[in-house]
Amino acid sequence: MSRYDELRSAALRKSQKEDLYWSGLYKVYNKFNKDFSEFLGVNNEIIKDSSNERIPVLTIGVYDEEKQCVDDAFDSQLPKDNNFLCFYCCLRIGGVGASDGTSNILFDINVCRDGDEYDFVSNALTNTIKCYEVDGNVDMTRFFETIYNKIITDLNTR
Repeated sequence: MSRYDELRSAALRKSQKEDLYWSGLYKVYNKFNKDFSEFLGVNNEIIKDSSNERIPVLTIGVYDEEKQCVDDAFDSQLPKDNNFLCFYCCLRIGGVGASDGTSNILFDINVCRDGDEYDFVSNALTNTIKCYEVDGNVDMTRFFETIYNKIITDLNTR
């Protein structure tokens, strides 16, 4: 094998390794909304904004500074910071009645991985939360519990 072939082979292995790494993080992003909704027990919740338009309880994606909201995004549109995939979550909590208003809870999520161990980091939390991949699926329950406890504590102290 020529030296050039060795370089090409090494570049291919590196590319395949990076693709595998990022595909695991994209899988987390693509399952996040469904898994967090299930964790919260969100089924057929309907929330309406100030113009009486239906809006989702959860939105994940990129934060739009200009509009001050989270916009849906394809996984390939998400920013990367070193080995972290970065996105935002907006959780809307509607009142019981239509006139009760809605609270928007916004938090960032940065996730990286080392094998089957996934580190979740958020400015809303003081610690990194470790979650693990089991049978091809990342169990994000520890992160969901931690972020839920933070949100409920913040709501109860206001």
